[in-house]
Amino acid sequence: DVFGFILVCVGPNLIRFPFKVARSRHEAECQVYSMTEFESGFRRFIAGCSDCKILDDGNSNPEGGIADFLINGDHVVAELKCLEVDKSEALQRLATELIESRQLPIYGEIPFEKIIEDQPDRSSLNRKAVRMITGRVQEDFKDANNQIKNTKVRLGLNDSLGVLILANTSNQPLDPQLAYGFLSFVFSKRKEKDGPPICTSIDCVLYLPQLH
Repeated sequence: DVFGFILVCVGPNLIRFPFKVARSRHEAECQVYSMTEFESGFRRFIAGCSDCKILDDGNSNPEGGIADFLINGDHVVAELKCLEVDKSEALQRLATELIESRQLPIYGEIPFEKIIEDQPDRSSLNRKAVRMITGRVQEDFKDANNQIKNTKVRLGLNDSLGVLILANTSNQPLDPQLAYGFLSFVFSKRKEKDGPPICTSIDCVLYLPQLH
């Protein structure tokens, strides 16, 4: 199995995305992986590495959760999350609503950002679309942080790095550019100004853009 990746640590706060929507409903043509299929392949990949170990076999559910893998001995505690819900139809509905309610002269396929670029509430519409596409990402980020934190405590691995492996297996509008921007935004979130990050146990994200 071969996996392409993008390693995300920091990045811009402005988020733009070129995903195209049509004047009428359509379905994007793309290869969609089932979560079971992808996870099985990735687990085989990890199992084939001599210095890696699978911690979560899917049969145990310890309190607080546990991360999926130890990588590079015990230097890295990693959790795999798969984005298995495609948000294309949700974004299409938003675009169609805007075009029809505001009587915009738009036909055919066009990037969403082009639909809203001349709208007075462009920033608000952009944020709404980003939240729609990335909502699951933020939840996965929080869950992975807790699982990695709990695993470090249970195994006494305070000095290990925490890595979220995020595989986009189905969410077509979440292209690498948007994923990079949003993950960088999540990394930068603080409870207080100049305070520590909200998610303290994830040091970086290995993003696997399976659809792009």
